[in-house]
Amino acid sequence: MSDEAKGSLINIKDVAGLSEPITKLISTIEAGCGRLANALWLNKKDADNEAYRIQQVGQAETQLLIERAKAIAGLAEGGQYVDKMEISLDNVQAQLVNHPPQSAALFERYSERAAYQNAMRQQNIEAVVEKAAEVLAHGVAVSDEPVSQAFVNKYFRAVEDVSEPAIQALWGRILAGEVQQPGSFSLRTLAFLTTLTQEEAKDFERLCAHVWQFPSGKRLPIIFYKHDPSSMDPGHARQFRFETLAHLADIGLIDFRPQTGPWALAGFSIGAPATQIAYNGSMVMVSGLPGRKLYKIASGNVLLTKIGAELVPICKPAYDYQIMDDVMQEWMSKGYTFSSTVLQPAGNGPVDGKGLK
Repeated sequence: MSDEAKGSLINIKDVAGLSEPITKLISTIEAGCGRLANALWLNKKDADNEAYRIQQVGQAETQLLIERAKAIAGLAEGGQYVDKMEISLDNVQAQLVNHPPQSAALFERYSERAAYQNAMRQQNIEAVVEKAAEVLAHGVAVSDEPVSQAFVNKYFRAVEDVSEPAIQALWGRILAGEVQQPGSFSLRTLAFLTTLTQEEAKDFERLCAHVWQFPSGKRLPIIFYKHDPSSMDPGHARQFRFETLAHLADIGLIDFRPQTGPWALAGFSIGAPATQIAYNGSMVMVSGLPGRKLYKIASGNVLLTKIGAELVPICKPAYDYQIMDDVMQEWMSKGYTFSSTVLQPAGNGPVDGKGLK
């Protein structure tokens, strides 16, 4: 990479020439991080000195001054009092009465720790913003509605401490989705994500490979849990251990009830000549046979919670068309008989439709 390309998240020379999604992303970042946002998208060589200074050191210096002031106040509460304090744009000075010698070293260590933590947090923010920009750079449509300040405040406080690359990618897709359509993610979902582990994210992403979409727009995982442990292969991509589903339920992503039997899909009826459902963009036209009324089809033992439903669209599971076939086979094994036609979407590769009679 050339020297002039270094120091920017994306090699974009002129903010005024950016696409609408990136421009809106910048304004959203500015609402949470101040003028720092513009500098992130300016080429390092062409950025003016003041903007580059803000990006590299300005925010860290400002935060450090705040932390120093807090440290001085803390020392005062511990037995000393502030006899004199002067605060300027680049310095904080205070004189403490009865200031013990060891406090100076303590204060220096505190300042160094605060500077290091702020630098790491800034690095985390920039990594997440870059992930969001990668999503929005593909020319997606965005709403004119601005992202709410409450979302911005909570979001940037949360991502400061996100350091795992896989979780950073998830947070980046959250920001991109909210820029596209404000209100897509609740504050409760943001709070939930702050405790989500990388392993939990992987398990939920694997579960999302079982999600179907229905005419109402509702997304639903269709998973028929097998109660016999001997039939479960934990290494099989299409099967889940009880513990995995129970844990995803415990943390609030799904509702899992293995003992109550399958739910019936509200609204998934075969009253018309055919009902269309979709799996990863492949349309399945389900038709009832002549002389038989089929009103509802079982959906399995898993439902999405509100948080889970909000997160499904940003997950990137490894779709497997054998999952689609397995669901059809399960329905037929319960006595449902129907005909179906798999309509191949463009560019998706061949679809295995065996068993769909």
